[in-house]
Amino acid sequence: MRVQLLSFETLTEQPEGMLQRLSAILELSDGQSLAHQANTLRPSRAHDIDTSDLPPGLADTAGELHARLLERALAPAGREGAR
Repeated sequence: MRVQLLSFETLTEQPEGMLQRLSAILELSDGQSLAHQANTLRPSRAHDIDTSDLPPGLADTAGELHARLLERALAPAGREGAR
């Protein structure tokens, strides 16, 4: 089984490139149909989160994990390999 991470942030920031890349990975016969959906993607909205009740260091650990996952996520078309 092959697993590919996809960053929603990158998908909404560079939708055409990401959808082209995803089409290629999925070996879609009509990848342009997927790429034409780029204009339907909208970025998520940021929300403030109260972290005062979290154990010390947990928010930092979560941030570090998020950064490592982003490094391994799929890059848009035109960029080699994962980020």
